[in-house]
Amino acid sequence: MDVVEELEQVEKGLVWLEEGEMGVTGCPDLQVRFEDLRGLYRERPELLEPHLDRLKQLSQRFEDYKQTHLQEFVDEFHRQNAVLQEAKRTREFVRGWLIEVAASRGTQMLAGRESRVEIKESRAARLPKAGTEERQKLEDLIEAAGQWKAVSQLSARLLNKVLADDGFVSAQKQEIEGLVGEERTWRVVSVSEEV
Repeated sequence: MDVVEELEQVEKGLVWLEEGEMGVTGCPDLQVRFEDLRGLYRERPELLEPHLDRLKQLSQRFEDYKQTHLQEFVDEFHRQNAVLQEAKRTREFVRGWLIEVAASRGTQMLAGRESRVEIKESRAARLPKAGTEERQKLEDLIEAAGQWKAVSQLSARLLNKVLADDGFVSAQKQEIEGLVGEERTWRVVSVSEEV
C-alpha cells in the first residue's frame, strides 16, 4: 500500500463528503480505508510514523463529519432496513419458486445465464411443543434409552430466563453467573416518521 496515495484518497473522500458530493453512503468506504491504515500501522509503524499528524487530522475530520450528520445516518439506516426487507421478501419468493421448479423437474441443479443454484433437500426432526403430551412421551423415551445427555443442549436463552426468574438458589446463581459471564448485545430497529 502506498501510504501517501492512500491518504490522498482519504482526503478526496472527505472533501466530497464535506462538499455534499457524496452522502453518508460513502462513509463505509472511508471507514475501511482508515481501518486499513490503522492495520498497517500496527504491522509496520515505520511506514505511517511520518504521516501520523496528517492521519490524525483526517480521522478527526471524519469523526466531525459523522457527528454533524447524525440525522442523515439515522435516515440512511432506515432506508437500508427497507432495502433489506424488500431484498429478503424477493429472495424468499425466488428461493421458494426455484425449489418448486427443481422438484417438478426432478433435479437438484438449475442454471441461469451467469450462475447456478443447487437445491438439496434435508430432513430434520421437528420436536413437539414443550408442555404437550407428545413432548413428554418423547422425553421419557429418550431418557429411558439413556440418551438424554446426548440430545439435550444448554441454551443461553433458556439459562438467562431461568436466572431472571430466580430458578436457582442464591449461591448457585452466583456460581453460574461467574461461569457464564455477560455479553452485551443490541437490537436496533428503524421506524418510519410520518411528517
